[in-house]
Amino acid sequence: MTKPKKKSYTIEYICVGTPEQSDRILRQIAKCTIQKVLKKHGAVAHNLDEVLEKYINHKNREGHV
Repeated sequence: MTKPKKKSYTIEYICVGTPEQSDRILRQIAKCTIQKVLKKHGAVAHNLDEVLEKYINHKNREGHV
C-alpha cells in the first residue's frame, strides 16, 4: 500500500504590528483551523503549539531558516 502524497500549500498575508505580534496572530488563526480539522477526524495533537512556533515565525518569513 502506498502512502498518499502530502499536500503542500502557501498562505499569503499582510503583517501588522511587530513581527512577534504578527506571529502570534498567525499562530492563533492556524491553531484554531487545525484543531477543527483534527476534531473532525478524531485526532489530537499534543505538540501543536510547539510545531506552530517552529514553522510560523518572522525568521522563516525572512528566509533565515
